[in-house]
Amino acid sequence: MENGRFKKSIAEIDRDQWNIVLNTGGFPLLSWDWLEVLESSRSITPDTGWDIRHLALSEGPDLKAALPLYIRRQSWGEFVFDFELAEICQKYGLPWYPKLVSMSPVSPCAGFNLFDGDPAQVNNVLKYIYDFCLDEKITSFQINFFHPEDASVLSAWKDFIPWHHVAFRWDNPGYRDFQDYLDGFRKNQRRNIRRERQSVADRNIRSEVFAGFRIPDSFFPLMYQYYLRTNEKFGPWAALFLNEKFFLDLGKVKDILVFGAAFSGDDPEPIALSFLLRGEDNLYGRYWGCHEDIKDLYFEVCYYSIIEWAIANGIRYFDPGAGSPLKVRRGFIPTRIVSLHKFYDPLTEAVFRQVAAIYNKGVEEDIKSLGEWVPLKARE
Repeated sequence: MENGRFKKSIAEIDRDQWNIVLNTGGFPLLSWDWLEVLESSRSITPDTGWDIRHLALSEGPDLKAALPLYIRRQSWGEFVFDFELAEICQKYGLPWYPKLVSMSPVSPCAGFNLFDGDPAQVNNVLKYIYDFCLDEKITSFQINFFHPEDASVLSAWKDFIPWHHVAFRWDNPGYRDFQDYLDGFRKNQRRNIRRERQSVADRNIRSEVFAGFRIPDSFFPLMYQYYLRTNEKFGPWAALFLNEKFFLDLGKVKDILVFGAAFSGDDPEPIALSFLLRGEDNLYGRYWGCHEDIKDLYFEVCYYSIIEWAIANGIRYFDPGAGSPLKVRRGFIPTRIVSLHKFYDPLTEAVFRQVAAIYNKGVEEDIKSLGEWVPLKARE
């Protein structure tokens, strides 16, 4: 095995070739620039639990296949929530860590598009990964996350065990404007959304969306402060994965960023911010925060103003990120996303296969139950 194929930094790989191979125009969370900011800010390093081993397979000067890879000795920040499984395996002396994980770090968003499901390319990649895991005594390899409609990809990775997870997604069927979106709701929820937006406006608060190079640099340090304040509310369950330098360096990736902002009166400093990434025709919500808690401000800055902007700018779908069932009341449809798992220990695989089957059934029931709460006319 050539260890040189596994890189300890994204900076060791050609930027343009990486972006082409992984089709990151459609999924900016895997873009070279995004991963570089995570790494150079030292938010994602071995010290924070992410031991980088990006795979880069080349023929001559050309990159033919690539994967973001991390050796993990814990699971915090993956959003697959396998902590109980890890404890079960530890209890019975079965190996769980270390594992090799492919994902955009600390981002529970589905968007992988691996080699267009080409089985030959997949087999080539798996050969190198298997040899690497054997040499490094790694227990398993997993990939987070796919949408289930990526059938060709899932077929190519058929030897992996799928694990289902609940996500939310807003789809744009071609809305003309925000009112058109609003008209799709049942009467009570239509009235509720109007009331929520009006309650913010009545406080002399206005919202605005900034994209790309329109985003003021002053938003970045402020977003870090709001990120800290939001996480303070969650105590030991806080998701404080990113450091201040990461936010200060966001100017490097302005072209893929979108910020929702709320302003009080004529004050030029936002009292709330939401932070998203933009693909070719999609949005990925990441973080939000505010100066003070104001009723309905979250919905305005994270959903309504963003959806209004998305409609005006031809966005096809919006993934708001992990989180609460509150999203279904705003028209985000519960959906299934999939992580794929390959084990190199047969006993650990047997345990996971049984647990995943039970868990997947529960996820399907959760999606069905949540779907009944989506207040759209078409679901009456």
